[in-house]
Amino acid sequence: MMSGGNQINDSRRARYHLGIQNVVVYCACFSLFFVIVSILVEVPISTMMITQTRKNIGVVIFVCAISFFAVFSFKTSRSSVCFLPLFFVIVLICCPVFLLSQESRHGFNSVTIPSDALPYCPKNMSKRSLPKINPNKYVVFQPTNTGTGNRILALVSAYALSLVTGRQLLVDWQISSVFKAQFSSLFESNIIKPLSSVVFTNQSMNEDDYHFLNLVYCRQCSLRLRHPNFVLLASENLNKEFTKTFIIVRSNVYFAPDLMANVHHREAMCSEFEPKHLFSSLFNRLLKLSPDLESELNHTLDTIENRDIIGIQVRLKDRVGFPKQKVGSFFNCANYISTKYEDPLFFIASDSEELKRKAKLFFGDKLLKFTRKPREFSEKGIQAAVLDLMMLSKC
Repeated sequence: MMSGGNQINDSRRARYHLGIQNVVVYCACFSLFFVIVSILVEVPISTMMITQTRKNIGVVIFVCAISFFAVFSFKTSRSSVCFLPLFFVIVLICCPVFLLSQESRHGFNSVTIPSDALPYCPKNMSKRSLPKINPNKYVVFQPTNTGTGNRILALVSAYALSLVTGRQLLVDWQISSVFKAQFSSLFESNIIKPLSSVVFTNQSMNEDDYHFLNLVYCRQCSLRLRHPNFVLLASENLNKEFTKTFIIVRSNVYFAPDLMANVHHREAMCSEFEPKHLFSSLFNRLLKLSPDLESELNHTLDTIENRDIIGIQVRLKDRVGFPKQKVGSFFNCANYISTKYEDPLFFIASDSEELKRKAKLFFGDKLLKFTRKPREFSEKGIQAAVLDLMMLSKC
């Protein structure tokens, strides 16, 4: 009986050691795989993330995966040693969770907004001029893969940053699958310098030449000012923070108000701009419609004869699309507003040609529209989007 019992115990030990070997092999292989993948995706992830790559998230993924392999590769009988891998799993999960909680505690959700951030321009504020433009220092604007409105908002904000830091504005206007229009087909500018006018290539630059600001839309932030990059713009002396030749701004959001909120630059901004008219002032200084678009817009406005325009904007596609079944509420609302005006016109800006046809049936000859029927994302389509924005600004 003892000999049989010893054989059973030896068999269990053999299966146990086999299970341990499997755990070690799986964990070692997966660790190597994880390191290789991390190296390969670190650069694209860092360009997509708003701040530095959240490596703790990677740790959690790694721990969960390695724990999965550990549990399912541990082949042994129901003995007390089965609790060893469970303990191993608990320790490896609890440690990164603790690290993530520490990161959250010290991350953007913990940042407090200065109590004097608002109002932007107190009546008793002293006046101070914006710094002179240094021809040898630059803000370089790089748009993200977004649409027309986001590009304009971010470009205008980059211009505001160039003003408060006294730098030339360069634009790296990039064509993409969702934006196929050249800058010159949309706008003219006496302020923006072509990128080719400055020797600016990634191959000829190192980290000592530029600051990089990734200022993109943050779905996680309850307030945009809470994000570290926006906190920097809203609270620090940017002329001391940014001393290198280039400030590369990659953005798709309107962050100019952050500069107006900055106590170090507020006086200079307030001496030039009214907070409630900040965007329109910056836009009109920086951009002018291209001759073709300006001519088409003026021709359409000439047919209005000083009649009031009620603007309607409805997006039915992309991720912020409005439910089709509720579109009628826009028409009814606009129709209700029209009772307050004498013989108004209606203008609808939408990414749906079907919706525009329905609007024509609803409003009849009171619907104002441009003659072109562009294809989405093409140069003609982007030009039409710019015209829509300009017309909405007249409503």
